[in-house]
Amino acid sequence: MQQIVVQFLVGGDPELEVAQISPWMDLRLPPKVFKLQLVAAQTHGRFFKTYLPVDALCFYDKAKYIYIGKDVRDVIWSLLTTMLTPLV
Repeated sequence: MQQIVVQFLVGGDPELEVAQISPWMDLRLPPKVFKLQLVAAQTHGRFFKTYLPVDALCFYDKAKYIYIGKDVRDVIWSLLTTMLTPLV
């Protein structure tokens, strides 16, 4: 989904790095100061992914929100494959 949003916002280049265009703000690394500078320097439309619950978000009239939900079976399968994959 993130790659689709990137293509809408900044063009049709499939080589674009989603992490450079939209840093994951919830992640502790790199430090927040670095991420905020990166976002402030952007001139195109912005998007952010988050795993925050809906009641922890600020809603703005000018912003558009896309909510993606997973089927419980997908969540369980992801957990199982993560646990069963040997560490490399």
